[in-house]
Amino acid sequence: MKKINFIFGYIYIVLSLFLFSFDLLSEGIVKQTLNSRYDISRIYMFDYLYSSDLDSFLLPYSKVKSENELLKKEITSLQNKNNSNVELEKEIKELKTILQYQSSSDQVILTTKILGFETFPLKKAILNIGENRGVSSGDIVLDPEGRVVGIVKYAFPMYSEVSLITSSDFTINAVDSNANRFILFNQNEKSLLSRSIENLERDILSGVLTTSRVFNHGGEFPIARIAEPLLYNDGITGGTVEIISDVYGYRYFQIVIRELGITK
Repeated sequence: MKKINFIFGYIYIVLSLFLFSFDLLSEGIVKQTLNSRYDISRIYMFDYLYSSDLDSFLLPYSKVKSENELLKKEITSLQNKNNSNVELEKEIKELKTILQYQSSSDQVILTTKILGFETFPLKKAILNIGENRGVSSGDIVLDPEGRVVGIVKYAFPMYSEVSLITSSDFTINAVDSNANRFILFNQNEKSLLSRSIENLERDILSGVLTTSRVFNHGGEFPIARIAEPLLYNDGITGGTVEIISDVYGYRYFQIVIRELGITK
């Protein structure tokens, strides 16, 4: 008799587990159907209330996880589209600035796209035009607003290598508003050291240092700002000056062509 009861008990437990598992997978349809005809709360090994709590936890968790994945994908997609639009708008703005600048200049200035920057060991930029467009070593390179960012170091047939104003080996000649001549050396990412070439016997309090045709630069383009007075000492007037351009903030540069007879 005990053996028979044990067998029935075993069958009862297996049947209970089967119905419970099937009920979860069918979202409670079996339970609702059977409850309408029988009281099977005892078949489950815990109260119906706890069963409902489990249903209410498992199903919403699955849905929330799925929704979160969809939201993450949507957010990523929108961010990509937005970034693309931002970059596109930035390029358009730069080109409009360049167009406006060149239309008011009498120099031969070419627009060039930046292919990439090199930061080690020296700071350089690679541009997408070279000798094929009349570029030569020593040409001044400008940002879209016409401020100096570097000098063409090497001109190759189809591209150019530029020594940037932020590079430790960068030097350039410059003049102030009174045509006083200086030589500038890079100090760091934001400043240059200036030293007068001639004996000025006075301090320079303010102003902007620019390129000059005197040095075969092809024109007068701003290089650095005199933020603190350049002091006279032992025959030399000099000090720290601030780089004007945000060198790395652009996709396009301009090259000032010095050779005559070259057209845009």
